[in-house]
Amino acid sequence: MSTESRGDSYIAADLRVEGKVEGRGNLRVAGQVKGHIALRGEITVERGGLVDAEVRASTLTLSRGARMRGRVDFGGEEV
Repeated sequence: MSTESRGDSYIAADLRVEGKVEGRGNLRVAGQVKGHIALRGEITVERGGLVDAEVRASTLTLSRGARMRGRVDFGGEEV
């Protein structure tokens, strides 16, 4: 999965995505993502969500009950 558009994207609780997600905008994860995520924007992993990936983002938020594995780099504008 790859996106170059701006805006918000949502991975629902019943979805599993494996691959590369890149672009600008915000991403909310309630389901599962495995692979690589690089976004100029905010990634929010919601309760029950799982991210098993190399992640680069401007902002990262983990909700209570969210799970995350992998390498994380966040806080910069250049992603």
